[in-house]
Amino acid sequence: FPVTIDVTDFLIRNLESDLELAKEAARISQGHIGKARALVKDKSLRDLRKRLFEILLDVTTEAKAIFAASRIINLAEEGAMAKFSEELDKEVQEVKSIYEGASKGLISGGSKAMKELERDQKLKISRAIKDELDGYLLDIMSFLRDCQLIDGPHINEDLSDQIKYFQSKTKEKDISKLLSVVSNCRARLSTNASQALVLENLLLSFP
Repeated sequence: FPVTIDVTDFLIRNLESDLELAKEAARISQGHIGKARALVKDKSLRDLRKRLFEILLDVTTEAKAIFAASRIINLAEEGAMAKFSEELDKEVQEVKSIYEGASKGLISGGSKAMKELERDQKLKISRAIKDELDGYLLDIMSFLRDCQLIDGPHINEDLSDQIKYFQSKTKEKDISKLLSVVSNCRARLSTNASQALVLENLLLSFP
């Protein structure tokens, strides 16, 4: 993966990341600097990714698939808030600084401005959650592509045990079918389809 070399160098040079973390972030992000930077700077995002695959590979029954879909949506909400919580708080404080009166209450127009901000922030978080879920599906696709390669090289080297486990119980033709299912799920999640139902259908497709 030649492109990851440049990203690794960037992370070491600009974020003072250690070599192994920089290499892992560059590899997992597949050369996407924004994602690689976020993985290096925020350990919670790296932990979210690990939890995603723990949830994915624990699905063995229909009941677990339904529960897993809910947990993945919760992960996406957590990931979205981790990225935007500071920005959202800053926006609230900016509105308060403009409309706050001497008694700490809002002056005329303040309530309307705050309601408009709340509406805009809900839309922003909704989009961020959808983006998080799409990112998870891309991670799952990269994992499945790794599972198609018996000897590597693998993008998700840190998941080598999970890759071997999945390879041992899944036929190559079924992995190809799963990639198509995940791709279809990405398309459906870009619409207003129920996120829970889309993810449940996906997870029920896993062996």
